[in-house]
Amino acid sequence: MINLEHIFDEAGFTCRQSKVGYITVYAFTRETAGRKEKIYITHRDYSTSQNPNNNKFETPWVRVTFQRVEQVIAEVAGLSPDDLGTIHQHAFLEVGLPGLVLDKRLFNVNSESEENIFAGYLKEFYDKGARPFFERYTTLESVDEQISALPDEQLQSFITDSGGNMALHRALVIKVLTRNPGTIDYLSTWKKILFEDINDSTVKRMYDLLLKFADKLQIQE
Repeated sequence: MINLEHIFDEAGFTCRQSKVGYITVYAFTRETAGRKEKIYITHRDYSTSQNPNNNKFETPWVRVTFQRVEQVIAEVAGLSPDDLGTIHQHAFLEVGLPGLVLDKRLFNVNSESEENIFAGYLKEFYDKGARPFFERYTTLESVDEQISALPDEQLQSFITDSGGNMALHRALVIKVLTRNPGTIDYLSTWKKILFEDINDSTVKRMYDLLLKFADKLQIQE
């Protein structure tokens, strides 16, 4: 069986495994000042006595966590900062991945040849996908620049949504921390948009949470 634990050692990642039932998740982490880069690989072991070699691996996915952002999110929303991420691999679409397959859900890895193929894919995934993704978004300013360029409907696919429809709240935190001059306009615009549907319970929660973030961040309109 392929040993993934040290596959990203040369790039400076450490590995932590967690297993629930037949699923094992390999979480690879590399930390810089105020920032964490992560790669996740999920292994599904469907092996049985009748079918002893039935191992599948999902396409890897990555995310970057800016700790200043997620600390604010955690404090206001009552979440654990360790479980939060700022941006994830939908941003790959902005980097470009020539020749790299991301739409294949599962890889069969049950023979030496399949292990070699998957190991080669992981190297290609890192070289063509994860590494340029990590290199492009090294600062909050680079993230804010991309946020400002995206249409609203694409915002949630770029900024990790940790539940509660918080993509726009996370964008607000990023704008404040990067001193974006459009912060007040952004806040005012979203307050108006959400208030139009304030009778919807989900929208009201988003609106109330937006006010909490504005108060926490001391935004003066």
